[in-house]
Amino acid sequence: MSYTLAKLAELTGARVVGDPSSTIEGVADLESATPSDVSFLSATQFGGSFKSYEKAMRASKAGAIFVSEEVELPTGRQFL
Repeated sequence: MSYTLAKLAELTGARVVGDPSSTIEGVADLESATPSDVSFLSATQFGGSFKSYEKAMRASKAGAIFVSEEVELPTGRQFL
């Protein structure tokens, strides 16, 4: 089953940063995600510090990444 970013945002109460018509087909961690996957990064996931995982977020091939509002978003990526 696939979902657009717009539908995922609607289902989760998130805001789309990027193309809302992009399609996601799966879920994966940052390191193994493909362009058809969504991944996530949150403050509680990494003990409140994003610095050590910022590189993984930027290197991820995920089609979109769910992030907490306090994460500084790099340009050219899609986020929820």
